[in-house]
Amino acid sequence: HISGYTFITPAAPNFEQGLLNLKNPILRDVRVRQALEYGLDRQTMVADVWHNRAVLGASDETATAFSFDPSVKPYPFDPVRAAKLLDAAGWKLGSDGLRHKNGKALSLRWSTTARSTYRAQDELIALQDYQNLGIDLRIVNYDGSSYFGSVLPGGNFDIGEWENGLVYDPDTTAASFFGGNAFPPKGSNWGHYNNPRYNALIAQEEAATDPVVRKAIFAKMQAIMNQDVPSLWLYNPPTPAEYSNALHNYAQIGRAHV
Repeated sequence: HISGYTFITPAAPNFEQGLLNLKNPILRDVRVRQALEYGLDRQTMVADVWHNRAVLGASDETATAFSFDPSVKPYPFDPVRAAKLLDAAGWKLGSDGLRHKNGKALSLRWSTTARSTYRAQDELIALQDYQNLGIDLRIVNYDGSSYFGSVLPGGNFDIGEWENGLVYDPDTTAASFFGGNAFPPKGSNWGHYNNPRYNALIAQEEAATDPVVRKAIFAKMQAIMNQDVPSLWLYNPPTPAEYSNALHNYAQIGRAHV
């Protein structure tokens, strides 16, 4: 803390996610994706990494957005349920402590920006939790320019952690990052998620002008994001900042993905 300044951690329209690359056959099974969400102690990330200043995530929508639906709840940490989902998906625990299917071990890469203290802590939590589930998790990090310039757009990842934001309208994120017509190089749907029902809802909300109608459509979209888990919804981080006590009427604005 700097004398003469006020330290704040306001909520921002941003969400930390573990984007799932659905070009990987392992991750195309929704049961595996749900298991990865149930099996990850995201609450510990909120409590220990962010000292309870972050909020557990349930979808790509945040409480700061007009479209936010509080009835869409975050998955609880439930490793027993995660294990049952993996069993149902055919990934059976072997004598080596890893899960196998058709002679192949369940192995995934977790990637993010290098030299990020809080993301390194997130990765340690993921390593332990997924090891307990019988998942071989490998950490492969990159410098920021490579990560956003070629790794994510090029699909060279399995689970890609990064922070996205809603900017001025939630449609920007929905259409650009999860719309079925936004695969690279046309857009930023780096996980190659494609759900016809979700795509139809994007078209509906884009055509609607009544905020009440749009909010109802976005609620349906959030439910799909929560059920389909095209990305691990980790948490909604705050935006720590300090401002001079001589400054009046300070207002917080969002930030781009980092």
